[in-house]
Amino acid sequence: MRRVAYAVVLVLVAVGVLAGCSASKGAPENAGSEFRFVEGTPSGEVIAASDRKQAPTVTGELLDGKKYALADHHGKIVVINFWASWCAPCRVEAPDLEKTYQTYQGKGVELLGVLVRDTKGQGETYSKQAGLTYPSLFDPKTEIALQFPGYPLAAIPSTIVVDKRGRVAAAYVAQVDLASLTKTIEKLLAE
Repeated sequence: MRRVAYAVVLVLVAVGVLAGCSASKGAPENAGSEFRFVEGTPSGEVIAASDRKQAPTVTGELLDGKKYALADHHGKIVVINFWASWCAPCRVEAPDLEKTYQTYQGKGVELLGVLVRDTKGQGETYSKQAGLTYPSLFDPKTEIALQFPGYPLAAIPSTIVVDKRGRVAAAYVAQVDLASLTKTIEKLLAE
């Protein structure tokens, strides 16, 4: 009996760990005047402009100690990626995010990492080792995600794309791939 109870506990812990790094795909749900993240938008799908909701005020301290405000990038597309150095899918998508940053930075697109549930030192070390040059906010308590109504706090990596007018235009609540992210950015640039 003791072995069965131990096995059940191990299975529950494993399910919890796996759920913390991934989520399923689906369609966003909008409620009232707020954008609700039930699940991410399907890969490359952009939310219709008439259905987009304003992104919250995002501010904080970058890993390098500088201050950041999303409002400073009004008129640009901003890709916000929630990540942690210990998250394997985050490490897989990091090169694609860096490539996106290098490709689109001069074309009106910014990329912002948000380091969550991690230490600043580990985030800095991993960023240097991986050659990441885009800025990352340090948010160990996941307070930025709390500003997005209904955002699934356990889902990392995840990515939110904000349009030129500061509205949420797409959400990936799973590892994002380069082709899908490129498709989304190109659609938003053409608007």
